[in-house]
Amino acid sequence: NYIRLLGEVAFLEYRDTQRIDLPSLAEEFGIALVVAELNIKYFLPLKIGDTAIVQIPEGTVEGNCLLNYAAIKKRGRLMAELRMTMMAVDFATGKPCDIPQAVSERIYSNALAA
Repeated sequence: NYIRLLGEVAFLEYRDTQRIDLPSLAEEFGIALVVAELNIKYFLPLKIGDTAIVQIPEGTVEGNCLLNYAAIKKRGRLMAELRMTMMAVDFATGKPCDIPQAVSERIYSNALAA
């Protein structure tokens, strides 16, 4: 499924860009970040094998959600936009929880260092 693949690629790119170590979040803070919502708006088609650039500016934290935006470009042309909401979930209970301040600071300090 193309939409699922593009969403997963965007999440992995975000994780790598922000240098988020997901296992350490679970171990150190007892939370997991999960994709709660993903919206993709397509402008032009991408084909399997195309090379595109994913640009991810810094996101924002609101309570238990991490809001992100990504632009996918090919040769300078906007191909698609993604809006992704990640949610913090308590690893032990499986219930939503607020993103600890230390986690959001770590995510954004890593992004600034990249």
